Amino acid sequence: MMLCSEQLTYFRLDENDRVTEVIPVTGSWFEKSVSELTDKGLVFAKVIECRIPVENAPAGFLPRENDLILCGSPPVGESLTAPVLKHTYGAATVKAVHDNRRTVLAPHFKLELV
Repeated sequence: MMLCSEQLTYFRLDENDRVTEVIPVTGSWFEKSVSELTDKGLVFAKVIECRIPVENAPAGFLPRENDLILCGSPPVGESLTAPVLKHTYGAATVKAVHDNRRTVLAPHFKLELV
C-alpha cells in the first residue's frame, strides 16, 4: 500500500487504561482539522486517519477502540500510562476501526483517531 511508511506505535490498554502491550507497526498518518459551530461557540478538533496494511502488522493483530497510537517510536525509560502518552507524547485514541482485510488490492485496517 502506497504512502504507508510512517513508524507507528500501537498501545493496547486494559480496562483501567494501563498499557499491556506495545506493538510497533508501519502505516500512514493523516491529520486534518474539523470545526463546528454550536450554541456554545466554535468547536475545533484534530481528527487523524491511520491505515495499517495487513502485511505491516504482526500476526494476530486486531486493533480495538479506545487503544492508543503514537506516530513515532515509543518513549524509553518511562512508565507508560494512557495520560502520559496522550498529554506528553501526543498519542491519539482509536475511536473507530474499519476492517478492510477483504479488499483484493490492499488489505488494511483503517483507524479513526482523536
